[in-house]
Amino acid sequence: MGGVSPSREMKGSVRSVEQIIGYRFKNKRLLEEALTHSYSSSSGADSLSYQRLEFLGDAVISLAISRYFFDEYPQLKPGELSDLREAYVSNEKLARVAVRHDLYEYIRRFNVKSLDDQVKKFTEAVRGKDDEDLYDAPVVAPDILADIVESIAAAVYHDVDFDLKRVWMILKDLLKPIPIRTIEDLEKYKHPVKKLFDLCRKQGKKSKLSIGRSAAKSALLKLSPSRSNNVDEVSEIEDDSKANGFVYEKQAQELLVP
Repeated sequence: MGGVSPSREMKGSVRSVEQIIGYRFKNKRLLEEALTHSYSSSSGADSLSYQRLEFLGDAVISLAISRYFFDEYPQLKPGELSDLREAYVSNEKLARVAVRHDLYEYIRRFNVKSLDDQVKKFTEAVRGKDDEDLYDAPVVAPDILADIVESIAAAVYHDVDFDLKRVWMILKDLLKPIPIRTIEDLEKYKHPVKKLFDLCRKQGKKSKLSIGRSAAKSALLKLSPSRSNNVDEVSEIEDDSKANGFVYEKQAQELLVP
């Protein structure tokens, strides 16, 4: 498979992304596949889509970052490591990686103006913001942005003969690991709904809180606080697919404000 070149159409995009991640592919068709949207219909692209690579990349990034955090933070407990990993592999975090490196512009896609508009709005909302503000964006992160990062990770993993350690060395700068020095630092990156769940548990309050999302990838929470940082009732309301995905995050944040 060595020395496989990309199509003429994608040669420039492949070269640009190679420069961004600092790795030259042996099989450049892998990266071309990682940069091809599932709705592409260009000549030669109909057999390619990043979807399979995105599936693999999700696991690759999760395992690579788990290993990194396990070695880097021996003082953290299993639950704390899980919270850190959850923040790191979240759609919001990976979407910002894509925005930071302008990866969307290299995606082969056709007739997806609505998607282009969503990406533009999200990019404008988060450009230049720190990762500490992961859940403060006024718009939900389009899935495609995280998908791009995951598919690229899988392409690298495949090209280096499934060497996970080498994948991490290549992608570490791209992914920009979250620096954790104290437990307070860890709290900054915890999902607002997870914070609310932990608050209920610490106060011995029953809750039906769930971080799970519906098919529309969003949910609404009914919150009934008696005062800030004290919870009387928390219950989940099924999403009717009309609410934006960030609504439940905002509601949780509002309850947690001192």
